[in-house]
Amino acid sequence: MIGERLARVRGSRSREEFATWLGVHLNTYARYERGEREIGAELLAKLASEGWNGHWLLTGEGPERIDAANDASQAERLDADTLLAAIETVDEALAMPGVPAFTSRGRAELVLAVYRRWIDTPSSPARAVAVVLQTIREAVKSGEFDE
Repeated sequence: MIGERLARVRGSRSREEFATWLGVHLNTYARYERGEREIGAELLAKLASEGWNGHWLLTGEGPERIDAANDASQAERLDADTLLAAIETVDEALAMPGVPAFTSRGRAELVLAVYRRWIDTPSSPARAVAVVLQTIREAVKSGEFDE
């Protein structure tokens, strides 16, 4: 029930203190907690702006905090240092003799492939060019990237 989740959000604060923070009368807030009244979009937005997951507040499903929901997708976020290293290493490898020229799109796909490899299996800088060259060989062989 949403009232139980609101009480959880309220934590150790008194109902009066929490009602004041929300900008509602104490009796109105008490009705929310008892399940006698539904919170509106304005209050939901205020709670979400404080990091509470609106979906969880309404349904009880998913993580309580938006931060926790974002943490779940952390693996999908790019690591700037790793991305920069992948770009620099791809550039270095593509400048080597005998390496075919790639289109901008092919180069971007190559950087992405190298980045994903490093995220899955980090390698030392000494192996970086070897990883890129192996990725290039595989890409050229499979026709996966535009040269």
